[in-house]
Amino acid sequence: MGQTNPKPSAPPPGRLYHLDNVRTFLTILVIFHHTAIPYGGLGSWKYVSPHHAQGSSPILTAFNALNQTFFMGSFFYMSGIMSSQSLPRKSVPQFLKTKWIKLGIPVVVYTLLAPPTQVAVIRLLRGTHAEFRQVLTAHLKAPRSVSGPMWYPALLLLFDTAYALLPHIPLSLPNLAFSHIMLLDIAACSLLRIPSPAHRVFAPLSVRPDYFPQYLSAYILGTRSAPKERTSASASALLTPPRRNALLATSVLSASFLISVLRSRPGADAYSFVFLHSGFSAASFAYAVWNESTGFL
Repeated sequence: MGQTNPKPSAPPPGRLYHLDNVRTFLTILVIFHHTAIPYGGLGSWKYVSPHHAQGSSPILTAFNALNQTFFMGSFFYMSGIMSSQSLPRKSVPQFLKTKWIKLGIPVVVYTLLAPPTQVAVIRLLRGTHAEFRQVLTAHLKAPRSVSGPMWYPALLLLFDTAYALLPHIPLSLPNLAFSHIMLLDIAACSLLRIPSPAHRVFAPLSVRPDYFPQYLSAYILGTRSAPKERTSASASALLTPPRRNALLATSVLSASFLISVLRSRPGADAYSFVFLHSGFSAASFAYAVWNESTGFL
């Protein structure tokens, strides 16, 4: 008798490599995004070029504006997918322990040590006296919020903690349609821009309040659309053809209105989005509609 081949066993649960690839792409995009800011793009950055005003480059302005609509929301969406698959395989204490080690420790270490280290290195390169202990002491006496890019893991840690302690909340919203979430997201972003000046951040987490609703919505949608099995290659489709067409039409119409508003502004202000990030006006509302609808495309 010939040797029978044993039935292949199911592959063990592994990484979702397609999500790893997307995260790698988005990380590279984040680097290019912040590199473009000092050279005529949109946003704020520690380095300010003396030769390029903010929004002075139409190409970089469009590049930054388009990136802002989706790249951080995509990170939170993928994090929601991965957290929703990780939590059922662990107890709540184990899940939280893992998250606080992977996210909490880097946030604390970077926030406490990175800013004074940067100051000391800059002083040393400039040939000035750099006493690290004094710089560190001064920094620790006036802690305000998490530093630099640590706002993302800090906010993600908050979301993961809430999801672990209250896991029934995202799952108890099956009747809340995608369109309802979009409308709530746009309304929240518009309302938060009324009292919030442009580029103002919520101090403890260093996050922009007017972008917070998108991050929260993306995380919740990620937990709801995650594959049922760890080895599944795709998440549940959120964008049906009618939804995609509706979002595309909304994005195009709101973008057309914004372009007409920007073109009516004189000189260097023609490519500046600063006035769209605060107050209540048709332009700021249109920007909220465009940012959210384009981001969810």
